[in-house]
Amino acid sequence: THADHWHTYWLNPGLGTPTTLKWELPEGWQASNSFLWPIPKAKPTEVGNQHLYEGTQWLFTTVTPPADLKPGETIALKASAKWLVCDEGSRCLPGSQNVELSLPSAAEATPVASVMAELEKVKAQQAQASPAWEVKLEKGEAWTVTLTPKEGANPDPGEVYFFDEKASITNDPQKVAREGGVIRITATPGTGKKGDPIGFVHASKGWLKDGSVPALAVGAPATAAPPAAPASTRTTAEDNGLAARPAPQPGVAGTAAAEDTGLVPAPAATAAAQENSKEQPVETGTAAAASTGVSGTKSEVTFWGAVLGLFLAGMILNLMPCVFPVLALKVQSFIKQAGKDRRHTVNHSLAYTAGLLVFVWLVAGGMFVASRSFGQELAWGDITRYTPVLAGVVIVLFLLGLNLAGLFEIGTSLTAVGGELQDKKGYAGSFWSGALTLLISTPCSAPLMAAPMGFALKQSPLSQFVLFTAFGLGIALPYVVLANSPGLLKRLPKPGAWMETFKKALSFPMFAAAIFFFNAFVTKTGGEGAALMLWALLLTAIAAWIYGHWCVPSRSGRSRWTGGVAALLMVAGAVKLTHDASLEKASAGGASYMTGDLAWETWSPAKLAAERAKGRAVFVDYTTINCYTCELNERKVFKSPGSDTVIAKFKAHNVAPLRAKYLVDGTPEDNAIRDSLKPWGISTYPAYVMYPADASKPPFLISDALLSQQDVLDAIDKAMN
Repeated sequence: THADHWHTYWLNPGLGTPTTLKWELPEGWQASNSFLWPIPKAKPTEVGNQHLYEGTQWLFTTVTPPADLKPGETIALKASAKWLVCDEGSRCLPGSQNVELSLPSAAEATPVASVMAELEKVKAQQAQASPAWEVKLEKGEAWTVTLTPKEGANPDPGEVYFFDEKASITNDPQKVAREGGVIRITATPGTGKKGDPIGFVHASKGWLKDGSVPALAVGAPATAAPPAAPASTRTTAEDNGLAARPAPQPGVAGTAAAEDTGLVPAPAATAAAQENSKEQPVETGTAAAASTGVSGTKSEVTFWGAVLGLFLAGMILNLMPCVFPVLALKVQSFIKQAGKDRRHTVNHSLAYTAGLLVFVWLVAGGMFVASRSFGQELAWGDITRYTPVLAGVVIVLFLLGLNLAGLFEIGTSLTAVGGELQDKKGYAGSFWSGALTLLISTPCSAPLMAAPMGFALKQSPLSQFVLFTAFGLGIALPYVVLANSPGLLKRLPKPGAWMETFKKALSFPMFAAAIFFFNAFVTKTGGEGAALMLWALLLTAIAAWIYGHWCVPSRSGRSRWTGGVAALLMVAGAVKLTHDASLEKASAGGASYMTGDLAWETWSPAKLAAERAKGRAVFVDYTTINCYTCELNERKVFKSPGSDTVIAKFKAHNVAPLRAKYLVDGTPEDNAIRDSLKPWGISTYPAYVMYPADASKPPFLISDALLSQQDVLDAIDKAMN
């Protein structure tokens, strides 16, 4: 039972967070894969429709005992439930609860009349086919459900809505057209390979003349209870990636916790369950962005325009701080090659380009497979925002810095090997420096990058191959040009003793890059993760020192063996600490934070809707970790001379500043941020969007790259006009 103005969500929430129910059943018991869901309510919002439940709802599932169950036994059925409950404003509370029910077995069941009556009501709401209506599903540019009346059809079924259980369509507003008695519902296709929609069309007045049959099945009747499947441990509805939702039981009647959740607690909650039902407030989750009602949309990107844009963006990316340490290494490499055969230099540039392109293709291919095979949408740069990858990048950059500083040398045992092998080792080094360039450049964005990158991620495999190849070639171009320019190479200083000092100086930008990524790691893992990571870096440094001093050819075999074992032990400790650090999560912290004299709040679909409902214009800053352009824009607009004028204008017009920080955690909050940028075809950061004070006017994109104070001032004027 929900308190007034609070709600939870249906199997496909539209926007919100599905609830999971994980069973722990005795051996031989079986649980059905789904609930019998009552028909939810479709509620329109700023960023699409919610599918939710209010008031009192009953959710039923089937648990089947083994055939050899004997009367007189006591059975313990356990489950773990998680849910999200939200009010009509901007507050959402996640909840979790472990529940346990002990039941005696008997030769015959004794039904509870009141419960059976509720079960019959829910059964009557399940989707079914009817000879009174012909239902046809077609896909063109959009999914269309056509309902044609036959004998016995209700001539006025009332309001209709298509509920899709597989999220094969977005939660954008549906278009309903009526011609004669025929009803056509048009819905926007979703992303990823989720197949044809499966669900039902609800009619508020029923599909038959007598008002019965509220739900006509579309596709297979997915809500019908499926055959039971063995499950000593099973998550309800886990097979289709959507969670079934049990009735929440947040706590004991009269407690503050129960009042905060907005749910009327169930009296049967056990003490153990109450202990596990601690809720922490968060902002609400997944949102599919509305494809209508937006302005400021970019002009349509063409294929060759995207090729050119990505090529130029790749070139500009070389000037970003992410790539600068590798740029310094390449300068050192060219100095070493000064005076050598030109063919040798060209081959190194080709090896570098090959390494860069191979890893561009690997990252792009991984994104394509994640999207098309698993329905997981990733943006360029997401790979280096995952916590374990961040940790790995920090360690690699830290080791490279130690190597440049002279703590240890890589490959000292190969120094006496012939020149041909040395060349191969050098080419391998160029290949891997290209790979490293790509890896550490992924979180950086460059001007001209947002629109063509968003375009590229929606194309066919062959088109993506061409587009990302252009991007990689753009990054590699400066090095290829330098390697093929004898005049420029001749101007570089000749190799000499000074290079050892230059090499050590290059360790500092490498350490700076490690700090850059470490800052992002701390953002995701908090203080505990940072402390563990620092200990891991210390062990890494000790391992490198042992390797550099005891595992060199000048040492005896016994010393090298002992040093190798000691170094491996240090590495094992570093790996363990890195793993533990990656599991840490930063605390949510407060909802507000300050930039100058301006108080920002965390963006969410509910928060956005609440602010617009107050008649306020809303400025949304879309940012992410490891985003140099984001930080540059913030300093330039809100922390530089003239920022007082910008902040004063925010306050004078009561503009609500919201910040949407994309953390690549796969959370509903992250999904909501990503989806809300879809109307502008953007998948990279930063981006800045303004919602006018007049809620009837569409939002508009201010910028998806560099931002100036004048841009923000003009946007406020436009939003208030």
